[in-house]
Amino acid sequence: MFTAQVGGVAYLQCEIHNLNNKTVSWLRERDRHILTVDRETFISDRRFVSLHSRTQISDLVTLSIHHVVLGDAGKYQCQVSAQNKISRSVELVVITPQVGE
Repeated sequence: MFTAQVGGVAYLQCEIHNLNNKTVSWLRERDRHILTVDRETFISDRRFVSLHSRTQISDLVTLSIHHVVLGDAGKYQCQVSAQNKISRSVELVVITPQVGE
């Protein structure tokens, strides 16, 4: 589970071993909308960006959501285009900062 504040940036991460030349997609589960495929964004909402970093043992594919709003909360899915599709669901919780007096 990942948490972000309203107005902030959310980073949803998916670690993948043996990615090789397969593609990775991020989907929003509530409407099954494809958000990104590899580094390309497939939604007109420019707040969504896919980041990719590689280590010696795995690839880290991150969906970043800028200027988070309450409506961004929910489940997202990271999918790897393998012969048997591999997917992982992650949940984003959006919190509203409380200002103390």
